Amino acid sequence: MDSATSTSDILPDILIVDDNPVNLVVMSGLLEKHGLRFRVATSGRRAISAARARVPNPGQPALADLPALESLLRAGALALAPVALGVLALRGGRDRAALMLAGAAMAWLSLVAGMAQLGFSGEPRYALPGIAALTVAGAAGLGRLATARRWAPAAIAVVVLATAVPKLAALAPDSERLAYAARLDADLDRAVSLAGGRERLLACGRPTVGDFRGPILAYRLRVPKRRVLFEARATGVAFASRLSGESTEAPELPRRYRVLARAGTWRVAVRCSP
Repeated sequence: MDSATSTSDILPDILIVDDNPVNLVVMSGLLEKHGLRFRVATSGRRAISAARARVPNPGQPALADLPALESLLRAGALALAPVALGVLALRGGRDRAALMLAGAAMAWLSLVAGMAQLGFSGEPRYALPGIAALTVAGAAGLGRLATARRWAPAAIAVVVLATAVPKLAALAPDSERLAYAARLDADLDRAVSLAGGRERLLACGRPTVGDFRGPILAYRLRVPKRRVLFEARATGVAFASRLSGESTEAPELPRRYRVLARAGTWRVAVRCSP
């Protein structure tokens, strides 16, 4: 390990949060004078995003006030109400396997929630294995309930329809959001390639990107997440895009930056020397 790497590992990673430009200039100057590594955020939201960018895939549950609770609520929204009824109908004996499956599912959901509390994303997609196992266990319980009560099949059908219809209606916007996220990912690869490749871009300085896009950019450029900035500096490379189809483009490209490439949802601009 060379001396530069050792020094980088020892120095703290400081995050300055202030919406006053004068204060930012003063603090930045003091830290630079002492050779300290730092990042800048001009709002609370950007501060949270910058802090979460040190861990894999920051997502909305991880940014909530109670990440574990938010993760569990979003996971629960994936399941239909009859699943809970089916799980409650399980008893010992012949239902032992289904009960063990339900227990494993709850353990998985708790793990996802705990990871969200630690700063990992806690996104609903990570809860899908647990929800799937819980659904199978619930279906076993519903089958037992349907054979034990004459009225049960009709009641279950009514509850399933009442809960499934709203979820089906919500699939369209969710599909659009996921399609846009996939497009954002694919376009970033093209943008890096059109701009000359990662080596050429990183030679100009640290990369800058909009809120909540730090992990995807760090992955594509193969750099540590802490290297990604949310405010452009005098030199560097900026990746501007919209977080969703309706949002505004971020970050704002500095005037002295030169646009190198446009690829679908992304614009790439650089300034290699002051």
